[in-house]
Amino acid sequence: MVLASIALLMLADPAVSPTTSDDSVIEPVSAAPASAPPAAGAPPLPSPTDDAPTPAPPSTEPETIEGADPASARLPPPVRPNGSFGLELGYAHGGDRFLTVVSPTTGPTGSSNAGDGAFFSLAGSWTPYWSTSGVGLGVYARAGAKLSAARDAATTASYFRCPLAVGAQLLLPVVGRWFALGRLGVMTEVLQQLEITSGGGGRSSANFSSTLGEFLDAGVLWTPANFTGFAAIARYERLDVSYAGDVMTASNLGLLAAGYLRF
Repeated sequence: MVLASIALLMLADPAVSPTTSDDSVIEPVSAAPASAPPAAGAPPLPSPTDDAPTPAPPSTEPETIEGADPASARLPPPVRPNGSFGLELGYAHGGDRFLTVVSPTTGPTGSSNAGDGAFFSLAGSWTPYWSTSGVGLGVYARAGAKLSAARDAATTASYFRCPLAVGAQLLLPVVGRWFALGRLGVMTEVLQQLEITSGGGGRSSANFSSTLGEFLDAGVLWTPANFTGFAAIARYERLDVSYAGDVMTASNLGLLAAGYLRF
């Protein structure tokens, strides 16, 4: 009876398959749904590197100190000629007539004044003080020799002396390595000697008394390198000469060129 009933049911609905309680039903497991694609037209996400700031190119401008003038920061250090030693050469003219050569036939043929002469000096200076504006103040000293002469065809008279001087020195900056130079001090002349040569014979005299005078220098100083300096100077000396009890003026005005080693 049971088999007949099952057969009738299968004939009535063929789509229904008979199952028993022992049969297990296996249902297919559907795959996990895939992630939904991004919506059409949405902007792409920014790259992590897009928001990073672009490094600035290295600056070619020179570094400056905060609060300082940029123009002055690029200037070379100022020139400061603290010490110097060198040679001065020049010629001076002035004073009373001191030497006169007289020819027996033609009369006076040559003369020289008491302040005349070509000279050279070994000179040194030291400038320890410099102001913030570049003005230098120091001391100066020199020692040298000076010679003047008067002559004719047969006779020569010459006057030799050694000037000594010491004083103060002032340097004023002009532009770059150029300075205006000024000096003021005291001087004297020592080892004075008068010599006369005539006809193969001669005589000399040192009957001089030293006197004290003053000098004034004004000129320009150029320092082209760290250890050298050159100067052109006008010099005025106020001095008397005392010879054999007679006093005459030897004040003179001279021009000189100088070269110095700086240190």
